[in-house]
Amino acid sequence: MKKFIRIILGFFGSFIGYEVVKLLGLATEFSGSIQEELDTFFTSTQFIGILLGFLFGFFILFYLLEKILQLLISFENFLKELSWRKIVVGILG
Repeated sequence: MKKFIRIILGFFGSFIGYEVVKLLGLATEFSGSIQEELDTFFTSTQFIGILLGFLFGFFILFYLLEKILQLLISFENFLKELSWRKIVVGILG
């Protein structure tokens, strides 16, 4: 299941990466010509943006998702341990 989520986040990150590379102008647009394909494809906006975005989505977004889930689980465990007696003792001191 984690690999599936990583791949989905990788695709999501690809879109983010492409837009960031396009916005910052870090690469040139790919013309689509067959003769120039091998020369310019690996420096094109599409290739760099999708590659960086996929890495961003695959690793960083998955890491953040994992940390958020751990935070929610720990908060849920905290609420399970909380009882009315602890609340009253905490308020009355």
